[in-house]
Amino acid sequence: MLAKRMFLGLLLVAWFPFFVRAVQIYAAANVPQASFIKPTAETFRQFLDQQSIFVFFVSVYVGAGLIANDRRANALQIYLSKPLTRTEYVFGKLAILMTFLLAVTWAPAMVLLLVQIAFAGNFTFFQNNLFLFPAITVFAALQVITVSSTMLALSSLSKSARYVAILYAMVLFFSSAIYGVLYAVTRSSSFSWISLSVATRCATARRPRPPKSSS
Repeated sequence: MLAKRMFLGLLLVAWFPFFVRAVQIYAAANVPQASFIKPTAETFRQFLDQQSIFVFFVSVYVGAGLIANDRRANALQIYLSKPLTRTEYVFGKLAILMTFLLAVTWAPAMVLLLVQIAFAGNFTFFQNNLFLFPAITVFAALQVITVSSTMLALSSLSKSARYVAILYAMVLFFSSAIYGVLYAVTRSSSFSWISLSVATRCATARRPRPPKSSS
């Protein structure tokens, strides 16, 4: 994957929000007139929410063909004929996708926290928000595990990576649409488990918001 220029470009674009936030933190720490944009704990939550779009694209680009390509090339028999169990094969594939997803979620969020400390020149913000490190880690872990497991399961159903990508998009958007309708009718988040994206937010938020409409 790292040998593909298009994928490297995707990773670079995925880190663009990090650079925007870094400039915001620098301005808040060094420009008195920009103190109103100083970072808060909510800043990091918003950053992780913004990265969701890149989680989708990375999942499709990396994960759609993880098993589908092996099935198309009839490589499963070769892999499993070696001293490699099915469990090891599955976890090996999961590790590939999870690594790249953490690279666009957990990693930039952690570096952003270090950037805040460096630009502020003290540990005041970090000491006042000690929960950020475990909160970011838990949020990223839940999101990555959920997305990776779903994508790998879908990838095992077909020999076409393109079909898997379309199927994943349909599952993601259709489940969000169903939750949006149920939320509008019941005004309750009890059905948040239906949507993959909303379910992840529910695990770390008291009141999950309904998905934004496409309009």
